[in-house]
Parts: sequence; C-alpha cells; structure tokens
Amino acid sequence: MYDGLVGIGLEISKTLLSDYQATVLVLGDVSMPPQQDWDTWVATHDPKEDISVKIDGFKELAELGGIFLAPMPHDNDVTQLSEIVAKAEKQYGRFNGVIHCSGGSANGHVRAVNKASHELTERDFITVPYALMALDSVFEKRDLDFRLVMSSLGSILGGILFVSYGSSNCLAASFAEYSNAFKPYRWNVQCWDSWDIEWKIVDYKNTTLHDNITDRLRAIALTVDEGLDCFHRSLAYNSRYHITISSTDLQARIDKWVNKQTMEGFKADTSKTQKRHPRPAISTDFSEPINALEKTLASAFEKLLDIDAVGRHDNFFELGGHSLLATQLITELRSTLNADMAISDVLESPTVEKLGMILQAENNVAAEIEPV
Repeated sequence: MYDGLVGIGLEISKTLLSDYQATVLVLGDVSMPPQQDWDTWVATHDPKEDISVKIDGFKELAELGGIFLAPMPHDNDVTQLSEIVAKAEKQYGRFNGVIHCSGGSANGHVRAVNKASHELTERDFITVPYALMALDSVFEKRDLDFRLVMSSLGSILGGILFVSYGSSNCLAASFAEYSNAFKPYRWNVQCWDSWDIEWKIVDYKNTTLHDNITDRLRAIALTVDEGLDCFHRSLAYNSRYHITISSTDLQARIDKWVNKQTMEGFKADTSKTQKRHPRPAISTDFSEPINALEKTLASAFEKLLDIDAVGRHDNFFELGGHSLLATQLITELRSTLNADMAISDVLESPTVEKLGMILQAENNVAAEIEPV
C-alpha cells in the first residue's frame, strides 16, 4: 500500500486490516520524516499539516495490527524500492496485490495556480505518477492478484485549486492505461470523487475557497460507508480497468467543467435586457464604489449576478456567486480592464474594494478617484 495513511487510502487500509485480516506493508511517501522523529514533528507542526495527518493515520492503523511501515526511497529509486519489497517478502510472505493511494486524497495538494511553485508541483508528480511508475517496475515480474490505482476525479474534471493535483493524477492514469496496453497484467484505475473524510483533514478554510463553495462541495461528498461500498463493487468489474466514481451526474459535470456548456448558456443569458434582482440581505451594509475602477468592478458583479446594485464591500459569493461565475468574472475583467488576473484573485479577495486594491497594487490598471 503506497501512501495509504490519509483520506481514502486510510479507510481502504483499515478495511484490509479489519475485514480481511490482511498483512499490509505501507510505503510512506518520500516527504515523511524517519519514524523516530515523529513525536518531535507532531509537537512542532500544525496537526492538519499533511505529514502530521499521515503520522496520526499510521498510529490509528497500528492499533488494528498487521501493519508495517517502510519509507519510500527518495526520488522513487527503483533499486532501493526493490530491496525493501524483497526484504518484506522474505519476512512476511508473498505479496497478493499492490495499491497506489497517493492520488486518492487531496490533502496537501490543494493550491491556486499562482501558488503552485516548482517545488510543490514537483512533489505532486513525485508522489503520484512517478511513484506509480516505480511500483510498476518493481512488481512487474510478480504474479499479483490485483494492481490498483486510487486516482482522483480531478484527472477528468480538473478543478479550481487542483492545477498540479489534477495533472499529476492524469499522468498516473495515462501511464496505467499505457502499461495495460503493452504488458500482460492490468492496473485497475479508480477515479474517485471526494469522500466526507477529506473534509475532516483538508483545511479548505485556508485554501481561499469561500464558505458558500465548501458547503456546496461538502454536501455532495461520499460518506465513508458509501465509498467503501463503491470500492467493493468496483473490484467486481473484472472487465473494466478504468472506473469513475462520481457522487452526482458525471456527464453533467463534464458538460459544465470540460465542455463549458453551462458557461455558454450563461453568456447568452447576460445579453438579454431584463429587470435585475434587488440586492439581497447579506452580512455587509451597502457602500457605493468610490472610483472609476470600483464602478467598473461593481458593474461586472451586477451583470454576472443579475443584481441591480453591488456595494464595494459586498462579497461575490454571498451575493450568489460560485466558482463557475468567478471564472466568467475573470474573463470579463480581462477583456474590460486588460488586466492579468487569476481565479484565485476572486477566491481570495471577493469584494469590489479588495479586487480594486489588487489591480492597483499590481499596476494592472489606473484608478482615477472621482467624487461620488
């Protein structure tokens, strides 16, 4: 089990130990510190930090028995990994299967594109597709009952804040498909929607997502019982090597996020002349925009949200905005203001005032102060 210490992977590991009395060798990802340093790590780091969560996950598994941990070699070194596997095989017996879990959990992978540094992006690729390639090489000549990749629905739908997470999962799934075409064994790829367990470990409140978005996503997440039921059912499809598990209509989501059909429909609606809705009751009092830039931003809010008046302190998401409309807002502002803006700008600064400050600070546009 590679990286089965958090989220979906943790629940699968618990199931293997408790329901099947399996002996499980867990390969921790390359970023985990040596086991003797865990207490120091936990004492000096945020409990929701990725490594802290994985340490707690192993301790939970250890109470069930039959669990053994080995560090994943740095840079997924195949020679070192082969030695680890051979040693475990000699000590515990023949391997029956291998599960690659790193792509199944969003913990530690959620970030906006403008915060996707080379270091963090490289880590996503090391822990997801490159680790899978190493496992494939090491277990290539072993007769296993199953080879399983726990991937993410993000490899199909993409998603805001999933720039490197989605692409790294996409590469992992593509590699598995390539391997299946040319090798005598098969990798089963499962592309998972989020489970509610993810919302207990991923600190989405600090990832720029507004409560309106997180509440909407949390409501459609799979429960652990639903997820485990899907897991058992998916293994029964021997003729299917790539299975997608979505909690809602998958084609509707593909049409919305990939084919952009909803976006096209929205554009057509905004061209119509019609009476707009009154400003809803929200947490802030109405305050007029104070300059030409803020007036332009407020006008864009009003047009997209179909509201007759937007104040400078009004929150885009409290007014009824969502991630898809935020994407459209960025497109509109890029055209209107010739500004280099990212979706994360709206997520992090969802008011007319704050967006105006970002634009002025970055010298994207000039704001002329006008009396109101």
